[in-house]
Amino acid sequence: MNSDISLPSHRENRFYQGAAATFVANALQAVNFLGDRFLRPSHHPFTAIEDLYRHSMDSAFSVSESFLVTGAPHASAYYPRDFAWFYPDVLDPDTIMDSQDAVRRARLLEKSVRLLLEAVRADVVTTTIVPAGRTRYLGVNYFSRPSDTLLGILAGLQQMISAEERASSFLAMSQCAHAGRLLLAEYCGDLKRAILQLASELEPFNDDGSTYLLCDAGAPRSAATDTRAERRRFVTNACVYTTFVWGAQLGIVDENELKRLLGRDLAQYKRTCSACSARAAISGIPSMAQRARRCSRSRWISSACIAASGI
Repeated sequence: MNSDISLPSHRENRFYQGAAATFVANALQAVNFLGDRFLRPSHHPFTAIEDLYRHSMDSAFSVSESFLVTGAPHASAYYPRDFAWFYPDVLDPDTIMDSQDAVRRARLLEKSVRLLLEAVRADVVTTTIVPAGRTRYLGVNYFSRPSDTLLGILAGLQQMISAEERASSFLAMSQCAHAGRLLLAEYCGDLKRAILQLASELEPFNDDGSTYLLCDAGAPRSAATDTRAERRRFVTNACVYTTFVWGAQLGIVDENELKRLLGRDLAQYKRTCSACSARAAISGIPSMAQRARRCSRSRWISSACIAASGI
């Protein structure tokens, strides 16, 4: 492909998880946090808003990075869910400065999504990935297992594949879309396995004669809105439902396969998730609407999740 975006050569990335990996990841995060707290410059030399914006974009989409991260100290770890919640529009033409910026963004998005897909292939589907040296990564679940990691990976893929549909003159958009289709073809089998595994992990929850399938019936699952150890939350199950819908839309998994595992079609599954959430709110379990009133970020995210899932 004649392209300004050179696809990275395949490296043998290694992924680790378990008690030892968690211990090392926590130590690395502590060092990174302290380094950011005491060593990061507290000011910048820019006065013009244009210079400040360019500096921000250059930092966020640096060619030297292996993964798209913003902010600190979280820049020392990678969060797959962020592509669904916090980086949903990396390729927005209205924010791209020039063709070089478009190429940087497309290249970094491709590198990020590829790394996450390699983690899925290695069966490391965790809330957090901590780099531990060149080509070595630690998969860690902070607080509880995720409900939205696969959702974030699919969101990243969708951004890439739909890039050429943007009203933009940047050649990098069509090249990014082509790269996204190649990634989908290469890792489709791994994503299908992971999505079907997620479906098989849903547990029945019986309440007043009704049976619901939930991802957090027996143990809490983490979501971007909050990671507290609570169960039967709307947002976690909405994330799972949206993962199934997007997986079917991308052609990764057939809805009939999901129906066989779930014992119901996706429309019925969505209705039961909504009904369970409503009953939980009535019975006193904090609902997403209640949490949204307490936190503006939760209000934005819960609305985005509802819109994405169609619930």
